[in-house]
Amino acid sequence: MRFLLFFGFIRPSFYAAALGASILLPIGSAQQATQVKLTNPNSGAGTPFSVNSNGRQNSNHVLTRSTEFNGDVATATNTTNWDLNPAAGSMQISSTSSYLGWAGSGVSLDTRYVFAVFDTFTINAGDSGLAAGTNVQLTLNLDISISAATDGLNAQTASNFMKFTVQQRDPVQGAFGAYDSDELFSLQYDVTVYNFVQKAIVGGVTQLDVTTPYANGQGDEMNVYNFDITLAGQVGETIELGMLFGDFNPVDYDYTLDNLVTGTRQDIGNSQTDYGNEFAATINWDFEEIAGFEGLEIEAASGFASAMSAVPEPSTFAALLGVFSLGLCASRRSRRRSKNAILIGSA
Repeated sequence: MRFLLFFGFIRPSFYAAALGASILLPIGSAQQATQVKLTNPNSGAGTPFSVNSNGRQNSNHVLTRSTEFNGDVATATNTTNWDLNPAAGSMQISSTSSYLGWAGSGVSLDTRYVFAVFDTFTINAGDSGLAAGTNVQLTLNLDISISAATDGLNAQTASNFMKFTVQQRDPVQGAFGAYDSDELFSLQYDVTVYNFVQKAIVGGVTQLDVTTPYANGQGDEMNVYNFDITLAGQVGETIELGMLFGDFNPVDYDYTLDNLVTGTRQDIGNSQTDYGNEFAATINWDFEEIAGFEGLEIEAASGFASAMSAVPEPSTFAALLGVFSLGLCASRRSRRRSKNAILIGSA
């Protein structure tokens, strides 16, 4: 398993479009692929859902609270945008909160969302020549770009929190008819007025755990990560994965939107005058070949498709000859290569 971190990266851009409501919003099944849950109790404004045939959502939500005193107005506003595009293997989220007013106005916002792309992925033989039922391995690659900033003062309310996880649904029903999930991956990204926290866990193994304190109470972070997860399956098998800004409640790992918690959170308070918070994140995923299993094809209910190279690249032959005995060798179709990837799941 290998991950890359680059600091000082250009802040990612995000597509903003329109959506809104202040209640639970289930948007279909795995075939439609996207779901959104808003857990902020305040009312919000937005435009109607826009979901295409592949389950894509381009949407936003706006929350505002304000108060007036002696002709002065104090206002806290949050705008959250998202573009969930399962057919393209992509999720994009951005959120901005601002406070304009006087210290101690009593106006604040605690904005929380979870975003989910549930999709089924079928492992087809493609050009591999492998028979149905053959045990195979493939790589799920995650490219993640995140930025977050706050100009709140130390000891004042100002925070940005995001948690992204990848979950695989257990095909066998558990107790009371519920489906459990295996958490294949999690990444926590937390920027407050106090510190910057990064935590990544792959297959139950901590790969990243860094806390950076802030001396001046102001954080501005921009990062890019690349993670590889090796999946085990069979030709002809269909698996269901959740690409989630959120995590399942650890007390009840029921694989449903209702059980999702801890996706994004943004606080804005009133202990100082004008200031703001912002964050943005892009998640891209793809399936890539592992040496010995070239030519497989992945087809998803959302329309997402990924075909592996039918002919091994020269680097793949080198891996087979030189280091195959040392462990799993993942050969990428493009510029990236991964060795010794963590094996997730069972054949």
